Amino acid sequence: MSVYDNQTLLIIGAGGQDAFLLAQKYANSRNQIIGVRNPHSQIAFPQKFSQNKYYNKVFSLDLASWPTCIDFLDSIKPNRIIHAAAVHANSSIMNSFATMNLERIRMTSIQIVEHVLSWQSKNTYCKSLFLNSSQIFGESQGVVDSNYPHFPQNQYAKHKSLAFILIKDFQSLGIDARSAILFPHTSPFSTKQFLFQEIAKQICIEQSSPKVIRLVNSLKSLDISDARDMACWLYDFFESDSFGLNCVFGSGKLFKIRDIIFDALEMMNRQDFRIEDIAPEETRTCRASTAEMLRFLPEWRIGRLPSLTLVDIIRFFSKQI
Repeated sequence: MSVYDNQTLLIIGAGGQDAFLLAQKYANSRNQIIGVRNPHSQIAFPQKFSQNKYYNKVFSLDLASWPTCIDFLDSIKPNRIIHAAAVHANSSIMNSFATMNLERIRMTSIQIVEHVLSWQSKNTYCKSLFLNSSQIFGESQGVVDSNYPHFPQNQYAKHKSLAFILIKDFQSLGIDARSAILFPHTSPFSTKQFLFQEIAKQICIEQSSPKVIRLVNSLKSLDISDARDMACWLYDFFESDSFGLNCVFGSGKLFKIRDIIFDALEMMNRQDFRIEDIAPEETRTCRASTAEMLRFLPEWRIGRLPSLTLVDIIRFFSKQI
């Protein structure tokens, strides 16, 4: 079989939510799906879900090492590569986290990307997808697309911005490499304790009367979507016939955190909670351009409401305690 007939998908970051959901999405369309985990990662996937379920094999490799990465890619010769690995944390601690993990962020966001693209430039039958972050837009407001200026506020976002520029350089050489700039998204499959997981934990363990949910600022409005919908959008984007694209992905709408919580509680007939904010302030983030998403994915439609996602996470968390 020639390399042009090879139907091997490589997913980098196989221990994470996005990688798991993309592997699930590809399960019926690839001859084999190979995952790579960082050998130094301590992230534990939720026990209810088998992280290896959709992979033919998962390797623990440091792809930030040039010889390791190139030798590995030469050995499996994938015709699809998805870089879904990321070193990040809850936004409330992102600045301090990024400072303490700067080298890991650099290796994951820059070195692995450069190694993959360099290999791909010599193996042009392969195409690649790199997951980026809306954090590159910083504190911007309004509608943004992939051409919007970057205003990164922490080291993680700065390195993601540099990765985006690097990918565009390879795109200009005719390499089919694609950047997907993802707005916040979550699901019960998340391996990390982000906003919805923190809310779900408080709802499930709160025993006081009246019951209280404590947050930094529930008045903040943000573009947030379900990671299961995000995986579907990314699949369609990557498998489209267009060449070398960059696109933002999100709901294209702003949802106030407080409204999401009370809508979810109402769905569960739980109206015995109040919210206590540490620093309440009406703030808004930017949101993804629906025009750009529709240009690349004419069938794009907004997915689950965030309140439904939160209900799923609460129900999942309640079974774990």
